[in-house]
Parts: sequence; structure tokens; C-alpha cells
Amino acid sequence: MKYFRNVKKILPAVGLFLLTSSSEADEFYLLNLSLGEESNVSRGIDDFHARESEFVRASISAGKRYQFGQNDSLTFSGRIGFDRFNDLRGFDRVALGAAASYRYKLGFGPFVPALNAGFNYDLENAQGQARDTESARIEFSADKRFRSGFSLEAGIDYQRNYTNDLEEDSAVTAFDLGPVDSLPFELFDFESISAFAAVEYQFINGWSTNFNFRRVNGFTVASKTRPFSKIFGISDAFYSDPAFSIPGARVSWFAYLLETNSDQWEGALSVPLFRDTSVDFSVNWTDISGPNNRNYQNTTYAVTFTHAL
Repeated sequence: MKYFRNVKKILPAVGLFLLTSSSEADEFYLLNLSLGEESNVSRGIDDFHARESEFVRASISAGKRYQFGQNDSLTFSGRIGFDRFNDLRGFDRVALGAAASYRYKLGFGPFVPALNAGFNYDLENAQGQARDTESARIEFSADKRFRSGFSLEAGIDYQRNYTNDLEEDSAVTAFDLGPVDSLPFELFDFESISAFAAVEYQFINGWSTNFNFRRVNGFTVASKTRPFSKIFGISDAFYSDPAFSIPGARVSWFAYLLETNSDQWEGALSVPLFRDTSVDFSVNWTDISGPNNRNYQNTTYAVTFTHAL
């Protein structure tokens, strides 16, 4: 993927900054391992196209947090990780990322409100160029802790996705349908904006639970077998889906980009195991509304182990 060339510019610069900065900064190193199941990895419209799979996700991240006085802090971090889908290996991917966040507390003490701003840059290398992505996200939020053990947060973010320039897809043009000739091939070239809210409760014994809601106004890449003219009419991009490009496969799959609105709900319970280790149990449900009443649902169950190195 050509965008991975940017890693030579970004990650060494981040790493040099983290290594040469003052010793007063707080360093952190985190290892995450997730096991779970996703119900509709392919974002299919019906039971046949909604393919599910168990997955394994692992990542390691490192960063530094700088405290400027009592109210300001700045954090830089980098991450590398991978996803492996046991039953849908075409969706496997490797990811690299860098992030920066700024936090400003509106006063003194642990219970005053705070304002946050963040920037994330991520690269994902999938099994085919059509699913390789480069994304940049800007986020703004506000949060507050309460003496009762609750914490509240709300915010907005903007994300811009880019992808490779793809060659003409003979499998698509072979259908000889007029609208497809005017559609771009780049599936992951789009932007989205979202609003989110979260509530967390911290138990006295160290356990915590949280609930999150996110409304996304953006796009969805969905997969199906032999397409028809109505799909071309509502799609913003169309291409052969490399996630299903299995040698000897009797059925060809295609991916199409739809403008959608998504409601994402997530609940999680975090249980500390040791001083530096915890396990999280989470469930995420997403309802995606597309054009012409085309709706997609997706549910993900996961158990995540986190260890601070």
C-alpha cells in the first residue's frame, strides 16, 4: 500500500520525540488482546450476505503524557496492531497509528469539567488494495467526574478516509450497465461526522462499567454477490471485493459504498485482575440506515485483556 510510505515520516518522528523528551513526562505502554465474534463483518443486506466470524485482535501502544501546570496536559502515542478473522481471512488487516490529544481542566480538583481535543492518524493494510485505507480524525469533547462515581462525556468528531487509486475493474465493467461506468472505484474515499455521549460508573472495588452511544453521518462499505442496476443507482463507488477473492471460488463478490446514517450502542464491564492487568467484557450493536430503506445490522461481542507493561 503506497500510503505506508508515510509511516517513514510519521512514526520515526513520533518515536524520536517520545525518546528525547524530558524525564518529567509520564510514559505508558499497553498491550491489548481481544477475542470475540462479529455477526455481520461483510455488512450484508440479508442472511446469505451477512457473514459472521470469530476474531482475534492484538495491539501494542506506547506514549508520553506531559503535564503543563495543574490544568493542561498533552499526550502523544503510537500504536501497531492486527485483526484476524477465523472464518473470513480476507478481512484480516494490520494497522499503524499515531495520536495526539490535549486536555484542559476548567479549575482545580478531580471533579471539575475538562475540555479535550484530539487528532488520530491511522493506516490499515488489508488483503487487497481496494480495502487499504488511510484516515485522519479530529475530535472535540467535554467530560466531568462526579463524587457519586459517575463520569459523563460528550463530543463530536470528523474523519476523512483515503484509499489507493485503483485500476479499472474488468469484473465490474463486464456487467455493461450504464451507471457503473460513472462510478469511482475507490471504496474507502469518503468523510464522516459523528456525535457521541458516554457514561461511566466506577465501583468502590475497582470495577467499572460504561455505556456509549454514537451517531455517525457518513458512509458504509457493504458486500454482496452478483449486483443489479438498483445497487449501481444508490452507490457512490463500486469494485470487486478482495476480501472474498478466494482462488477457485464459484461466486464473485463485489463491494459498494453507500451514504448512510449509523447508530452505535456499546456497553462494557471492566474487571481488574492484577495491579497492571484488567479484562473487559463488551457488546457493540450498530444499526445502519442506507438509501432506499436498505438497513444493515452488526453486533460484536468481545473479551479484551489489557496489560500495562
